[in-house]
Amino acid sequence: MLTGGGTYHYRSGGAEITGEMGLAAAMPGWRFKHDRLEITAVAGLDLQSHHLSPGDPSNKMRGTHAGLRTGADLWCSRARR
Repeated sequence: MLTGGGTYHYRSGGAEITGEMGLAAAMPGWRFKHDRLEITAVAGLDLQSHHLSPGDPSNKMRGTHAGLRTGADLWCSRARR
């Protein structure tokens, strides 16, 4: 599970825009381990919501969006001495 959020500011057409963003992702995954090698892979649903004040029609991120989020990690430890 991943959650996050925050605020951001930018200028568009001479106006100061304030954005509020929230996200949530549920990503089941797999971990493979063999000797000194470890591989982790995750994938799942990603939901993001962006609310702008005042509204900015040129910003395509406004509103709520759903998508796929993926991630991977590769780890190999050194041989023991």
